[in-house]
Amino acid sequence: MIAAFVFYGEIDGITNRALFSTAPALFWIADLVFYSLVPLAALVHMKGRLRVTPSEYGLRSFDRWDEFFGTTLVFVFLLVAAYEIPIRISWIVLYRTSFAELAEPFFSYHSVIPAGLLHLPAVAYLSLSAGMLESILFIGLPWMLWRERFGSLRGGSFALTSSVLFASVHWEQGALGVIGALVFGLVACRLYLKIGNLWPVVAAHALVDFVKFW
Repeated sequence: MIAAFVFYGEIDGITNRALFSTAPALFWIADLVFYSLVPLAALVHMKGRLRVTPSEYGLRSFDRWDEFFGTTLVFVFLLVAAYEIPIRISWIVLYRTSFAELAEPFFSYHSVIPAGLLHLPAVAYLSLSAGMLESILFIGLPWMLWRERFGSLRGGSFALTSSVLFASVHWEQGALGVIGALVFGLVACRLYLKIGNLWPVVAAHALVDFVKFW
């Protein structure tokens, strides 16, 4: 499941651009299928047939809602910093060299988000689906498998491996997007390993994306 998602993530910059240029509806249908319905079906299958429950890949309940909201707000601040600061620094460096064209995205989600009444639901869908799916498939499930093989050691190696893969599927956002995603992924992994609960990472990721897409 993880390998299939990463593979599709590596090519979706090309497919998204082609689908949207053909017909915007095709882009939204493909996104809904591959980034919502198929992963949901796979997770349901894992729970029903393989007995892998959400708590095993980090989706555990909080005893207190105020603790969840407080943790999420702290994570939002840290993840915004992890994404924006490297991008700002990289932008200064790239635009002072001959590599400025590397900063230009091949495909941008801003270009597909409609205006008017559909703007809010489109932004909400993209941010929620990205926050949930990417947190599960790049952090929660991989850490569950990593832990089974290596125990709870080598957390730094896991965070680096996960973050490199996470950054690689954001290649269509240009060099700045890749750099931001790499550092974002590293910090998100370390935060999850610190508290052992994926929900604040999911919520913070979704909130950061909501602001970014808006």
